[in-house]
Amino acid sequence: RLRRETESAQRAAEAARLVPAMLGGGPPRHYFIAFQNNAELRATGGLIGNWGELTADAGRLRLTRFGRLQELNDQGVHPRVLNVPPEFLNRYRGFDVANSWQQVNVSPDFPTTARIIADLYPQSGGRPIDGVIAVDPPGLASLLQLTGPVQVPGWPDPVTAANVVDITLRGAYERYPVQEQRVSFLGEVSRRVFEAFTAADLGGPANIARFIGGATRGDHLMAYLQQPQEQDLVRRVGADGSVPAVQGDSLMVVDQNLAANKVDFYLHRRVRYDVTVDPSSRPARITGRLEVALDNQAPSQGLPNGVIGPYDQRFAPGENRTYLSLYTPFLGRGATIDGSPLQIDSRPELGRLAMSTTVSIPSRQTRTVALRLDGRIQLGPGGWYRLDIGHQPVVNPDQVQVSVSVPKGWRIAQAQGIQRQDSRHAGTEIRLDTGRPILLRIYRSGWSSIWHRLLN
Repeated sequence: RLRRETESAQRAAEAARLVPAMLGGGPPRHYFIAFQNNAELRATGGLIGNWGELTADAGRLRLTRFGRLQELNDQGVHPRVLNVPPEFLNRYRGFDVANSWQQVNVSPDFPTTARIIADLYPQSGGRPIDGVIAVDPPGLASLLQLTGPVQVPGWPDPVTAANVVDITLRGAYERYPVQEQRVSFLGEVSRRVFEAFTAADLGGPANIARFIGGATRGDHLMAYLQQPQEQDLVRRVGADGSVPAVQGDSLMVVDQNLAANKVDFYLHRRVRYDVTVDPSSRPARITGRLEVALDNQAPSQGLPNGVIGPYDQRFAPGENRTYLSLYTPFLGRGATIDGSPLQIDSRPELGRLAMSTTVSIPSRQTRTVALRLDGRIQLGPGGWYRLDIGHQPVVNPDQVQVSVSVPKGWRIAQAQGIQRQDSRHAGTEIRLDTGRPILLRIYRSGWSSIWHRLLN
């Protein structure tokens, strides 16, 4: 407890030193705002439908520009230059990120996405920026908890923290079947919420943190700042949206919508990871099976084309066509979809392997992708096995089931984030609304465990 209080005091002191400059206490600051729509998934949360420019000057915040994404595609220089590592180009070359703003957030690591935005925005008619902020409908709900309701022309009731998610991800599509009207209305919701946020008396930092803490933990509100010290503060308060470095075993599931519809509002993902940890050799051997069930509950009729499609003749109404990526440190083998062999592409990204494939899930159907994993990891001091479960901000949080076992001659002595079922097995079921670590301490059974503990 003392350490937590000390760290909190240090962060508060650092914030007091840095925040005045971040709010334009010196030269004015300019921040790009990305409004994401989780009903059409991208790796960091959703398609960026609208964008804005937030200016901070002498402690005052103003939304000085606001527009639709297509404006950035049309303006500036062509072709644009994308300054990214070769690993990113190798992984996402087919997405044409430099010339298609709809694809700028294909990486699940928000600092990577933010650097791309900061690079492309001046090439797309914008000014150099000092940082990037991304917010989605649950993030807007957190802002509305601070500001109170806003009135938006074209909607009969005030937009509140309680209804903004449903309005922006479902209700607007039913009320405005004509795309032009719907896009204008959704943009107006985002603009009015942010204008209310910049104009409101928000109270002190503790009050702000109380309301937006859940949004940052769930990656519904993320920030990236160009100044390294300021970005380090963002990271320490958990608002950077970064994919953490691999510390042992790790797992992350990421979907990207390829059908240009909004059926990810109806997508439910169930993830199961069964793994055996064998510390008999060093590094310890990991063998496991990963299974991801994609349940598409979207109807094939009764909703506007803007929701269920089809965008063109390549797609069926209600179809969810997704670019599915499974991130793990280990080599995957024997991939299947509904039990049949599946071709899967494996490329390095973010210190892991990203195993990706395109999956089509018809309306009201489920597709299940599975693969075997095999690799080795170094257990932590004292025999600790660590599994980090990464998180994509989706409409319906993933249901994740994890089971861990050890072979005969070994036992699970301690568990964090997972329940010991007996001496050799542990398991848990998680509603994944944020990233989660799981830790298990593994000893040899019997008298030899004493020597094992001494050696470790």
